[in-house]
Amino acid sequence: MQNRTYKLLDSKLETGHVAPAQFFDGIDTSLLGLVRFTGSRPPEVLTPLQTIADAVSAARKALAMSRPSAAVTPLAAGLHAVRALRANLPSVLSADARYEIDLRLAHKERQFQDALVIASAIRLDALGDDGIVVPGQQLNVSVYAAVNSTEESRLESVTLAGFAGAPPTACAGALVAGKNVTCKANLMIPPHTRLSTPYWTPRSDAARYDFDPDVPFGLPFRPSPFVATFHLTIRGERVDVERSVQFRYSNVIAGEKRSELQVVPPFNVRVDPDIAVFPAADLPPEAELPAEAGSHEHPTHVASAFRWKDIRVTVGNNQKGTSDATVTLSAPAGWQIEPASAPLHFGREDEETTVTFKVRPPAGAHPAEFVLKGVATAGGTQSDLGYEVVEYPHIHRRHVLEKAETRAKVMDVKITPGLHVGYIMGVGDRVPEAIEQLGAAVRLIDPDTLASGDLSQLDDIVVGVRAYERRPDLRANNQRLLQYAENGGTVIVQYQRNEFNEAQYGPYPAKTTSDRVTDEKAPIEVLVPDNPVFTTPNRIGAESWQSWVQERGTYFLGQKDPRYVDLVRSQDPFPYNAGPKTGALVEARTGKGRWIYVGLGLWRQLPAGVDGAYRLMANLLSSGKR
Repeated sequence: MQNRTYKLLDSKLETGHVAPAQFFDGIDTSLLGLVRFTGSRPPEVLTPLQTIADAVSAARKALAMSRPSAAVTPLAAGLHAVRALRANLPSVLSADARYEIDLRLAHKERQFQDALVIASAIRLDALGDDGIVVPGQQLNVSVYAAVNSTEESRLESVTLAGFAGAPPTACAGALVAGKNVTCKANLMIPPHTRLSTPYWTPRSDAARYDFDPDVPFGLPFRPSPFVATFHLTIRGERVDVERSVQFRYSNVIAGEKRSELQVVPPFNVRVDPDIAVFPAADLPPEAELPAEAGSHEHPTHVASAFRWKDIRVTVGNNQKGTSDATVTLSAPAGWQIEPASAPLHFGREDEETTVTFKVRPPAGAHPAEFVLKGVATAGGTQSDLGYEVVEYPHIHRRHVLEKAETRAKVMDVKITPGLHVGYIMGVGDRVPEAIEQLGAAVRLIDPDTLASGDLSQLDDIVVGVRAYERRPDLRANNQRLLQYAENGGTVIVQYQRNEFNEAQYGPYPAKTTSDRVTDEKAPIEVLVPDNPVFTTPNRIGAESWQSWVQERGTYFLGQKDPRYVDLVRSQDPFPYNAGPKTGALVEARTGKGRWIYVGLGLWRQLPAGVDGAYRLMANLLSSGKR
């Protein structure tokens, strides 16, 4: 747990603005302390408060000396006293005093009711026969009430909220040990029920969130609308208890699990990739390029911009039984989409179908960002949303809604054609997909290939973030990468942590550090402007460092052999990380090839669609064409 420091700004206590050792020092939090709001301590308030406090003390004593059911009588007496006081607060009290006292008594009333249910050993449940529901779906709900004590209690009725349909009938009866009171109802999820998703959304302009105003602030999730209220009588007192309607299922690791009802769209529509990049160079197709295209002697011949890109739309059926639909990929006017649409047939719930659309922007399109949206249509109803499931054995299932969209960026970026790039995945990132978007062919390097495969067929080998931490085969066969570079290849190593320092994994001695630049707008100084990394095939200017997200980079190369050359320098604009930082982009010549360390956060910028990051990556990769 992290320590927190709080500063006292104001206080009604006579403390001289000196913060107490504990938050509640000097504040009477007892029931009798509520009389402070009255000013005159009238007996009409003081006496009932003492009665309530005595009931709490008696319940605690009974619980300590006997079993939980022994606390039922004093708890029922305390609940009765709380309700009597709330109903008869003296009219002479000010409106503010009545509000303050009644607010706290309402909490006590709820607490007494909950304690009575626990002390009486009453189990209440409301279960649906499906946990993933769509608006308009029928749902069977069963409610259960059971008791494991001899205390006098009775279920009077059950109220179900959030549904359309008839409530359960005859849901009442005395609660007797060993015998359940069970009721069933066939209900409907209302057609316009809100879909399940967090009630907070990330802001695009800051690392903060916007909150839906209709949810009480501070709750972890929006309360479920599907609620069963059990109306009980315990020792003559009315007790109302709410239970969210849940779905019960089994998990191979956690055993029985439960979740609230998750409301989903009729079809779960997802689009891949998240971003599609269309370089804007107006050149003939790659097949028409001259044979020497992309060579260092002819650097102006680069890959064509307007190749068709594949966009995959996956549609999952959330409805019961069979379903037919049509899927389309909508795009701005002038864009070419093939096919225009595709029919879908689902034989059951949870079945999925993926359709691949080929996409091309209009000729002469200028650099800009566009939106491509996947849409499933059935019976006049459209679904253009998908969702991500968040669930682990130790937590409840939750859904996060996502728009079925991909960002299509016509981008001013060029890359040498025909590149073949090997990628050594580390902890997992989306850089291979970004490289493919540039037009290069990417091959993930597995342990067998790294150990004994023919690496000479590759123009570049890119090492993923923290790969030296996660890939023992990389540590064992690192000499293969160094030999590949000496033979003329280009090795691009993204940021690594301490595991990189356990041996000499670079061509010359070097160690990574915890140095970083955390301001994504921090100025970048290019130290070797004529290096091909900044000139070929893209000119890296000031605009290439704009619109970065979250940070410039991290885990820069620190102590290093002088044969490493720093290409950039940067500095955070605030004093807590003062001083210029190098090691963010470092090049070393080795044999006929190059070894490059990239502490700049390209792994974060590329999935975010940052133009300058794509241009920089294109230049890094283009240098590997031999």
